[in-house]
This record gives sequence, structure tokens and C-alpha cells, in this order.
Amino acid sequence: MDDDAIVRLKEAAAVWEKPEDLKSPGANWGFAYEVSENLAFLRPCSQSSTHTFIRDKRAYPRADIAVDGVTEGNGEMEQTSWTEVEDRPWWKVDLQAEHKINEIKLFDRTDKHTDELKNFTVSIWDADEKEVWKSDEVNAASKTHTIAVPDIVGSFVKVQLNGKGSLALAEVIVKGK
Repeated sequence: MDDDAIVRLKEAAAVWEKPEDLKSPGANWGFAYEVSENLAFLRPCSQSSTHTFIRDKRAYPRADIAVDGVTEGNGEMEQTSWTEVEDRPWWKVDLQAEHKINEIKLFDRTDKHTDELKNFTVSIWDADEKEVWKSDEVNAASKTHTIAVPDIVGSFVKVQLNGKGSLALAEVIVKGK
């Protein structure tokens, strides 16, 4: 490295002020909501398949993107869970404990003009992975879906298209206790 460049770097380092350590989640973390209220935040996820369009292989496992605290869902920018086109694709989160669930909020892919998440089922499964509740959402064309749940106890939440297509979730928020 040139001696002149080293001098300049040392000058910059001398005046640089280190920012304070982050102590709690907030806008400076890049989260779009209060993540402490999401039972699914950073929990293990799985899905029926993973779309082959992934430029950055660090985006694997793709299913986990839907619980990262970011509601923006540009599929081309690898911000969605995104499955292959298949019959009845699904996505599932393991809450790692039983919780009384009272609301599930889904954020669809945001970079398309059409809403892909139109005809789908949201279900809650117990610790033995048996379905204990479900809600069929038909013609629910919107980028955001809020599903009220009647305080159902469960350990897993699953979203499944009711037909052929690709499932691309930007974020899944599970609320309860």
C-alpha cells in the first residue's frame, strides 16, 4: 500500500467515532415491526421446495427469510421464501414450544403487480404435528393478510396454496402468548 494512503487511513481512524452498541430492537436494526411480539421471529422454517432463482447462495435456507423481521418482499432481491411452481406448495414455521395463538399476519411478495397469495389455507399444528385449526382464505387478493385465530394452542404454523403455483412469503408474524 502506498505510504500516502496509510497516512490518510490513520487520519480517518483518528477522527472516527464508534456508534453506541445497539441495546434493543428498533428502526436502526432494519426491522419493520416490533419483532419481540412475533412468536415466529427467527424460528426454524421449512417449505415444500426452494425456487432455483437464487443468485446469492447465502440466501439458503430460503424458508427462514419469512421470519427475519423484514416485511419488504422483493423476490428478485431474494427477500421472500419463494418455492418452485408446484401443486399445493407450502411453508411452515416451528415455534419450538406450544403457544396460544390469536393472530397470524402474512406479507406477500411485493415486487409483482399481481397478488400470488389468493387462494390458500393457514393452519396450526400441535407438538405432534397434527392439525388443530385451519382457515381457508379464498380470493384474498392483497399484499397483507391478517387472520384472526380464536386462541388456538399450537407449535407449528403452516401456509399452503390451494392449487398449483409458487408460494413467496416476505414475512409471517404469529401473535399470541
